[in-house]
Amino acid sequence: MLMGVIRVRKAIHKRSSTWLAAILLINLLVLFSVWVFPQAEEKRKGEIAFKVRGSSFYEGKPKTKFVIYYDFRYDQLSFLKRDSIYAASFDISVVFYDTAGEQVGGDIWRDQVTAANFEETKSSSMRFASYVEFRILSGLYRMEVKLEDLSSARSGQIQKDVLVRSFGESDLEVSDPIFLHFFSDTLRIPNPSAEYYGATRIGVRFEIYSSSGVDSFPLETSLVDSRGKVWNSGVVMLKDRPKQTKTVVFSVDTLPADSYLFVITLADTTRARWPLLVRVPFFLDAEEYLERVDAMQYIASKDELRKLKEAASKERITAYREFWKKKDPTPSTERNEAEEEYLGRVNYANQHFGGLTPGWKTDRGMVYILYGRPDDIEKHPFEIDQPSSEVWYYYSSGLEFLFVDEHNLGKYELKRWGRR
Repeated sequence: MLMGVIRVRKAIHKRSSTWLAAILLINLLVLFSVWVFPQAEEKRKGEIAFKVRGSSFYEGKPKTKFVIYYDFRYDQLSFLKRDSIYAASFDISVVFYDTAGEQVGGDIWRDQVTAANFEETKSSSMRFASYVEFRILSGLYRMEVKLEDLSSARSGQIQKDVLVRSFGESDLEVSDPIFLHFFSDTLRIPNPSAEYYGATRIGVRFEIYSSSGVDSFPLETSLVDSRGKVWNSGVVMLKDRPKQTKTVVFSVDTLPADSYLFVITLADTTRARWPLLVRVPFFLDAEEYLERVDAMQYIASKDELRKLKEAASKERITAYREFWKKKDPTPSTERNEAEEEYLGRVNYANQHFGGLTPGWKTDRGMVYILYGRPDDIEKHPFEIDQPSSEVWYYYSSGLEFLFVDEHNLGKYELKRWGRR
């Protein structure tokens, strides 16, 4: 049972850090593209998709201030019309478990998202961002975050291992980061995923704590790519203060798509390394664009595939959008349900059926993409006189598919299919 009371957002913000409250803009309609990358340390459950991240900040002993910031798309909630606006209410709950599996803390908050019109309620490009705070002893925890839509009772859940840091062990220390999305010089919101897709700038905000007693010390920040090359390195001299907040902004224009480490060095000693990911829009990357088009072979004709593949780099996005526009079951809305469903099935196939061969190219991947999730799967494990096999049943259409792993290498081939 969660201890605590339902708190509205106003109460949460009142007790929060001034600089953090400044970057979390209330009821802000933010437009930007969404690209989801898997995170190995997270386990996701439920229907509502959202992103979450936790950061440690020093606020005196014995407990650490742990800020949990999250965001989600508007189309993940159910909105109800209230007077001249649309509103969706939700609960966000957080529970901490220690390494023995015992609950050591938790709370629940209630919040609300508003939209100006019906189209915004179905938007997949508008996002809501906010945060909650905990005071908790340092240590390693399993954090469970649940987001529940109060109108539909739909929910989503993320379980994540987090390290709540301790402070005061060195005369120069740095907090965990708050990664930021920039939309203008003054418009910025937290980016829990630390992933930048088609962005022009990367923002990182953090705090520095000092008890060194020196007049000043150098702060060096840089990005280091996966090959060890240093990008955008810069050094500034800071006056000694007990606590100060810094925001570093990098231009993405010259950065190749890659995984990076954001590195902080204080007084010539490396104090922190934080990972982030930079991606360019898929249509600007020839290899990624062709891979995506190849995966559309189950829904596109040979002529359509040829036109998409032969499109010049400047024409790719137009050709791609025109293709999916023809498939859109609701062309008057922003969402294209056909594209979302198809690409969702491709992603699922790659995650569950892939190996040396991309999952969408396998027989099971092909069937999954064409027919969706089976109603039932009958699995037969390997035996001396019989290879492993699976039978997929689709009861509504009466179809069944037999896949056999002839050589026990995880390569299931379609051997028989038809109506029952």
